[in-house]
Amino acid sequence: MSIETLKCNGQTAESTSENAEMLNNQFCSAFTREDTNNVPSKRHPPHPSMPKIHTTQTGVVNCIKS
Repeated sequence: MSIETLKCNGQTAESTSENAEMLNNQFCSAFTREDTNNVPSKRHPPHPSMPKIHTTQTGVVNCIKS
């Protein structure tokens, strides 16, 4: 299995190492390093919490039958 020749910014990769470098550059550009020293505080959700849902085997069977 091989990777097709890649093109980036008008340049064509001429070796597998250049293909790898182009793929690495693309991968790195898609992700950022977050500043973990400046994380916003968690706010309260805009909607009320949903109550817990209790399920039983009988209830599931009844729902499937109906």
